[in-house]
Amino acid sequence: MKRFFKKLIVFVIVILAVSLVIQGLVNIRMKHKVIYGCDNLDVEEGQYHDLVFLGSSRCYAHFSPVLFEQQLGMSAINLGVDGHSELTMHKLRLLNYLARNKAPRYAILNFDPLVWPGSIEDNDNMIIKDRYARYAFFPSSADAPIVDYFHFNFAEKYIPFYALLRYKLVPKCITLPNDKTWRMQRYNKVDDQWDTTVTSVRREEELMHSYFDTSEAGIKKLEVLLRSLDSICTNHGTRLICVQTPVYKSIYLKRNFAITGQICSQLRIPFIDVNKEDIDTNIDYFYNANHLNTKGVAAMTKELCSDSSFRKLLKPV
Repeated sequence: MKRFFKKLIVFVIVILAVSLVIQGLVNIRMKHKVIYGCDNLDVEEGQYHDLVFLGSSRCYAHFSPVLFEQQLGMSAINLGVDGHSELTMHKLRLLNYLARNKAPRYAILNFDPLVWPGSIEDNDNMIIKDRYARYAFFPSSADAPIVDYFHFNFAEKYIPFYALLRYKLVPKCITLPNDKTWRMQRYNKVDDQWDTTVTSVRREEELMHSYFDTSEAGIKKLEVLLRSLDSICTNHGTRLICVQTPVYKSIYLKRNFAITGQICSQLRIPFIDVNKEDIDTNIDYFYNANHLNTKGVAAMTKELCSDSSFRKLLKPV
């Protein structure tokens, strides 16, 4: 029996050692690279950008760093997190960036009725959790808050190679299918036009029902998180600017889209609304009700960058 346990222990040690070597090789392979685009926590390190964009998929799809560089002559990076409308996530993403890079002059937050406060401890939004599994094993101090936000368990954080296997990332870590595209554009470029034959009225109704809680308590939670994000920016010499990007007219509720501006006014945070009629009524600019396509992004960027109020904000902090 003792001989069996000795062999078992040796076997386990060998397996762990091999797993640790593979984990190390994958870490080296993946450093400063992306698989999906938004899994970009360590892509930029020791860098400087004038602008960083924060928000959900609406940020990830709407803010093209290339176009802003062309329009304003400012270096930019998109830190949008697909599938996560929570301000808590945007706060964690900014802190992660600041831990590795020089603070930007401006942080532009996509702030609209689709945003929610969120919570670190009680987060139950696990959308695209698998895309961040590559950061789960012995996370750095910069990555640990996001790893905890997704509730990666003990085994995923401390057993080498386990998280990569569990979330089926190994083939993608080898091929890196989207790295070149993201490196060139640094945002989720979508060329598709909206197919009006498959427009889902039900989906549009779901989106309108997912607008943030407009009760006094709901607004208060948003204000607390937005104030916290603004404080982080201020402490790093960064100016926070909230921009409300377009949605298609079928889901535009004027009352809800007015509240965002009121919240920012109350907190004295600059706010620009780009829901202009020549954009949000043009179906050729959208690939679904709440996301612009590439043509729409170009129109929105031109509209925003030519806005005199926006340009006045882009001065040294």
